[in-house]
Amino acid sequence: MKKLFKYILILFLIFVALAVWKPEYFVSAPVEPVFTIVVPESGNPNQEVGVYESAQGFSGSFDIVDEADGRGSVVTIESLRTNVDGSHAVVPFGVNYGGTGTFIYLGLFAYSETDGWMHLDSFALGDRVAVDSVRTRTPVGEEGNIVVEYRIYGTSQAFSEDPNEPAIASFVIDREQLLPRPIYDGSIN
Repeated sequence: MKKLFKYILILFLIFVALAVWKPEYFVSAPVEPVFTIVVPESGNPNQEVGVYESAQGFSGSFDIVDEADGRGSVVTIESLRTNVDGSHAVVPFGVNYGGTGTFIYLGLFAYSETDGWMHLDSFALGDRVAVDSVRTRTPVGEEGNIVVEYRIYGTSQAFSEDPNEPAIASFVIDREQLLPRPIYDGSIN
């Protein structure tokens, strides 16, 4: 008799649990992307990727236009994010289009309370380059100058090695675009 009572009680509790159970109790709130990036050279000029924070860093993925099952990926180099002013930042990011290379870009982003960090413009630094630093400087007569120090592969260097040839790129922001600027004296102060 005690066993029968236990089974009836268990069945009753299961029935009550199913009657009040709602799936939304177990679904977490949707996570908003940290960045939204328009993927450069993806074959689709409107190819946006949400970049999310995870245990591995900040990354997102997208469908490759020319390949039925192809997936590309985007990873931001968050440690090199450089704030330009209160609402703009530059962030290097890498894009893999499904092959062996990872193309590195410098992205210009604007922040808004409603949309988070939105991609405005980008400049290609190269395939498999190593970005060492991103910082701002203000030479005489120019505001918002951005300097990127990175390393590229030498002409006879194998891709199995780390790039070792130093390179410097300088940019100004004009109407929410990154415009390359020459570095005349080679200084990076």
